[in-house]
Amino acid sequence: MKAETTDLRTVFAACVLFRVVNALCVRTFFSADEYWQSVEVAHKLVFGYGHLTWEWTHGLRGYLHPLIFAIPYKIAQTIGLDSTAVTVWSPRIVQAVIAAAGDVHVYKLAHRWFAGAKRKAKDEKSEGAASPDAAARWALFCSLACWFNFFCAVRTFSNCTEAALTVAALAYWPWTGAASENDDVKNVNRPLSLALAAASCVVRPAAALYWLPMFVEESVKSVSRVRFILKEALPIGAAALAISTCVDRVFYGRWEIVPWNFFRFNALDGGGALYGSHPWHWNLTQGYPAIATVFLPLAAIACRDKKRWAPLAVVGWTVLGYSVPAHKEFRFLLPALAPTLAAAGAQLASFSCRKRVAAVALILLTQIPAALYLSLRHQSGTVSVMSVLTAAVDAGETHSAGILSLTPCHQHPWTTHVHRPNVGMRFLRCDPPGFGTPKGELDEAD
Repeated sequence: MKAETTDLRTVFAACVLFRVVNALCVRTFFSADEYWQSVEVAHKLVFGYGHLTWEWTHGLRGYLHPLIFAIPYKIAQTIGLDSTAVTVWSPRIVQAVIAAAGDVHVYKLAHRWFAGAKRKAKDEKSEGAASPDAAARWALFCSLACWFNFFCAVRTFSNCTEAALTVAALAYWPWTGAASENDDVKNVNRPLSLALAAASCVVRPAAALYWLPMFVEESVKSVSRVRFILKEALPIGAAALAISTCVDRVFYGRWEIVPWNFFRFNALDGGGALYGSHPWHWNLTQGYPAIATVFLPLAAIACRDKKRWAPLAVVGWTVLGYSVPAHKEFRFLLPALAPTLAAAGAQLASFSCRKRVAAVALILLTQIPAALYLSLRHQSGTVSVMSVLTAAVDAGETHSAGILSLTPCHQHPWTTHVHRPNVGMRFLRCDPPGFGTPKGELDEAD
């Protein structure tokens, strides 16, 4: 019997619908970078007012990512529809589409990784190796059900765009034994995968840590290693760096090599530790288990066959690689989540009907409450207060000096949520020593 196939366009449309609803549900605060390193920058680019944090003064951030959100802003400005609702929600809708693309590529990744496997028994109630179509469908279920995807994937972090690009690149990577593909197909897919990987590194330079082991492995094992290195990897990587550098030259007004600036500050100068440090084992003992939850044991079971170790390898070097820097966050591990969900879906598909029902019930019981509570209630005040301030501004109830936020710095969205050019807004600064705060002095927030 021919394997059942699903139209990817239908899958993508369904994922977009789900993620748009998801985006409209997320009303809580997670991390300042969601606003201050993306939409706030886009707002200033298009509307001419807003705040750029110290990273943008010192060339630690690239402009390509905020430009994604500047596009809907510019369209809204051009047609005269640049209301607060548009500046708040249009970036979320864009990010919802990006997240949906990530979901679809989790589907494709599971199909490739677990292709060629056939069910040992014809009876659906029997356990055995799942078909690639079933593995893909259940991987998609895992991606949509995952609490951390619901909570984080539709936020405008560079990490979320990086994760979507990364899983897309993984879906086209020439995995050994992935699917019964001929060399011609792999030769077409590999440059596409490299281009997506390069784009992820442009969006977030730390993504290079993710791709370095795979680049080395392909350079060693590939029969066409000269072509891979000289005709594919180097030209594509150089083109991505050149494009991003030229874009940054336009908006910075000077030449900046953002990946180098980022590496020097975070790795050589240890600047990331200024925003919190964690023990080396935090990713292993807290970070990754917290975001993967019940999907982690499912993925581990799916990869017990050494021929299916690719997901564990990708997750392993991501978690370990990101354990080296002192500063760690849950969202940094997003690229490790997609391979976990792909493998977990394959394991769900291979379960007997009774085990699958029990596993699905466990997933829904653990994921839905966490997703809804953290997205709708937990730390919602710092976001919802902005609509109160906007109403006060419109009613003329604010002081003539404007709005002063006496909270720890960057605890609110800013001009995107109070889209009023005639209102003065100020907050306590917390630039690191030597980057806006004189060395040896406390910042305003201290």
